[in-house]
Amino acid sequence: MVKYLTVSLAVNLLLFSLYSYWVGSALRNAFSEVEKFLPPLKVTVKVVKIREENKREENPTKVSSKTPPPPKPSLLEEVFPVVEREYQTVFRKIVTKAKASMTKGGKVKISLNRAVVYAPPLKPLRVNYPPSPLEVKVTVLPDGRVINAVLLKRSGNPKVDRTVLNFVRNLKFEPINEPIIQEIYILFRFKF
Repeated sequence: MVKYLTVSLAVNLLLFSLYSYWVGSALRNAFSEVEKFLPPLKVTVKVVKIREENKREENPTKVSSKTPPPPKPSLLEEVFPVVEREYQTVFRKIVTKAKASMTKGGKVKISLNRAVVYAPPLKPLRVNYPPSPLEVKVTVLPDGRVINAVLLKRSGNPKVDRTVLNFVRNLKFEPINEPIIQEIYILFRFKF
């Protein structure tokens, strides 16, 4: 064991000395190639005089005393107010509230001021406990399509929430002739 340690120590000392010699020579060569700073260059400036020739033009340009006419009004300035008035009517919103009740068997009764043209069929759901009231915000276009449905108040049962949200998204309302986007807040109550 002592022989092994002695031989190991000797080999390690030899390798360490070779490595340190190699690193030392590499460092010396690395710093020897650094360029020495040179003193700044001296610059001399000579002033040279140039003769200028004055030539007169026989036909000097005339400056008119008239101011240029104002630019003609653009068509956009005339059309822009008209377009603004028309688009303001498109974005008019009306907010209404409605109540709906869901009974056993998937029957839904919705009471609101706009008639429902199509209500998709609902599959009956089995729940362990009666869900709490659910509120949905529905955005309806003038042609009767539902473009957005958002849950505002959950029922406590994810299956019921998904089913009611899909039901509301597929509702079709009666079209109206006025450019009004309607937001309807529907409160669903569940009866057993």
